Amino acid sequence: MPDGRRQILDVLGQGRVLFCSMLTHGTAKARSLTFTNVERLDEHCDRDAIEEARQLAMKRAYEHALLLGRKKSTEKVATALLDLADQFARNADTQMRPSFNLYLMRNELADWLGLTLETVSRCLSDFKRKGLIAFERTDRMTIREKTALRAIADGLAPST
Repeated sequence: MPDGRRQILDVLGQGRVLFCSMLTHGTAKARSLTFTNVERLDEHCDRDAIEEARQLAMKRAYEHALLLGRKKSTEKVATALLDLADQFARNADTQMRPSFNLYLMRNELADWLGLTLETVSRCLSDFKRKGLIAFERTDRMTIREKTALRAIADGLAPST
């Protein structure tokens, strides 16, 4: 935006497809937050896989629009943490207590979720205080209570 604000449209983990059409609007660009291997897909090699990836991208865009427009701040942050865990957790116990590298800084989470840095920090601190999440390092998180975090994300539990 002219005043320096930005909107992060999506965070893509391993195996996700970035369609060039996502970058054709205005000043849109893709940026890697960690080491990334990018491959160009031949649209003729596996049309079913490409269509599946296209449908996933559309589903994620729809869900993100819903998040931006209708969810409360705690619901937004809980949703984002669960999404990041699904994409980046690599430990054996990923179902109930996923651990993952938090590649996004708090200000980037805020830009992705349409929140302020202070709101994201407050939500993370609240989740940590309640034992829902833990930080092994400043850039590594464990979701300790996935069911409770899911309830917050879905608007089914008190968010404060």
